[in-house]
Amino acid sequence: MKAKHCALLLLALGISFISGARNESSWHWSFESNDYVYTDRDSYGSNNYLKLDWTRSRFRAGIQAEWHPRPLLGYDEGLEGFSLPGKFIRYDADRFSLTLGDWYDQLGTGLLFRSWEDRTLGMNNSIGGARAEYASDRFAAKVVWGFPKHLRGYSSTRILGTEMTLMPVEILGGALGMQLSFLERFEKELPYYLEKDWTKVEVPLNNASWSLGADYSAGAFHLKLEYCGKQRDWHDFTAGGVESLAPGKAFYVESGLYAGNFSAAASFRHLDNMTNKVFRTDRTYISNTLNYIPALSLQHSYMLCTLEPYYPSSDGENAWQLDLIYNAGRRGRLHLNYSEAHGLGKYHALGKNALLFRDVSLKYERKWSRRLKSVFLLNIQESSPSRGVHRMTQVRNTAVADLSCRFTESFSMRGELQYLYSAEGEKDWCAALLEASLTSGWTFFAKDMYNHGSSGIHYWQGGVSYSRGHYRIGAAFGRNREGMVCSGGVCRWQPGFTGGNLSLSIIF
Repeated sequence: MKAKHCALLLLALGISFISGARNESSWHWSFESNDYVYTDRDSYGSNNYLKLDWTRSRFRAGIQAEWHPRPLLGYDEGLEGFSLPGKFIRYDADRFSLTLGDWYDQLGTGLLFRSWEDRTLGMNNSIGGARAEYASDRFAAKVVWGFPKHLRGYSSTRILGTEMTLMPVEILGGALGMQLSFLERFEKELPYYLEKDWTKVEVPLNNASWSLGADYSAGAFHLKLEYCGKQRDWHDFTAGGVESLAPGKAFYVESGLYAGNFSAAASFRHLDNMTNKVFRTDRTYISNTLNYIPALSLQHSYMLCTLEPYYPSSDGENAWQLDLIYNAGRRGRLHLNYSEAHGLGKYHALGKNALLFRDVSLKYERKWSRRLKSVFLLNIQESSPSRGVHRMTQVRNTAVADLSCRFTESFSMRGELQYLYSAEGEKDWCAALLEASLTSGWTFFAKDMYNHGSSGIHYWQGGVSYSRGHYRIGAAFGRNREGMVCSGGVCRWQPGFTGGNLSLSIIF
């Protein structure tokens, strides 16, 4: 989006805000600041976000300002400075809505296209442009157009997308809905790429992709299907040494069944050349993506289970997951999860259909009394350090005991003990956490991860936070291990460091 377009949008926002200063208007705003001092690097980092939203009758408008005097470690340095990545005005009629400015949306399940923000990852690929939506009782449609955000501005890439949805209708004793989506990506310019025989190949500027989805539910059963196709696109699978101009495709199926105290869910996903970047470059930007492909595995929260999290190979993999849950009421809740991902054989000369990742988890939760509850977890992970190019894998076996106790109506504590056994990689680990909470809003914590199997390093941290009403403030200090930081199955690399953190959040 050009500067004059941004100026016109800001002027429209200003007029809307002024005209909205009446009784029918409502305002919401939030502020978030996250600051680190890196004592081992003699440096600091600071990420700050301010968001204002206004609503009056059928109109909505908003603006988001970001200031990164120095981005936090693991965030792209190109974010440094001030920017306005979120500014929009929206009009909602009975069946129609129009948005001008920056917006977030997705087509289908997100395999084809999704724009979203995740501040934990430094992810923000909002689209600056226009979005029009129509919805009736039986049919819905939308058209989206714009320029994806890149760092503090917009990329030169344009996208044009549309989606048509048939609302669920009764069929075969249940309800069936259908969805058809289309996306066109147009890059202003592209570099030349080299094939293995050193002949130059020019990637087409335009790339079209589409998806067809269906959603069926009947009583306690549901089934979701989606198939995506993509025109020939550059496939640079570095790990397998594959470079080619090839089409892409994806298939996703998810099903679930709920019966009394028992529930089961299963999902499968096939990916082949489904990396959909905003623009082609040799540099890595986490926000340089147009679709959403999270890991098809359990998202762990315990320290030792997240040492080597899996991130999907959108260039080519088959992955599936099974969830079984039995709720025994007062006797507790039993949860079994199994997930597995394999590479596609055609991309691995040495590791045909090689295992990329496997996770087996058995968790038992029980509330023993009004004041005491526990969680016990057994977890086995197996992963490929070479991303499936070689057959060698590493296995990690982890046991977790998590105990929470409310001693009085105003004071409670939670403790964790964890142990990881492995004969490969960094070998054995142990970890512990102690957390104390007061109903007055104070929380104190101390934790440590100790790699006694190889490095002998302690990764310790302690902190305090206070939360009351619209406010939350927290401070922590400690040593952080390098590795992948994940949110919702999407990951970024985080360098190791020692330092202190101060965070502030205000929401009105």
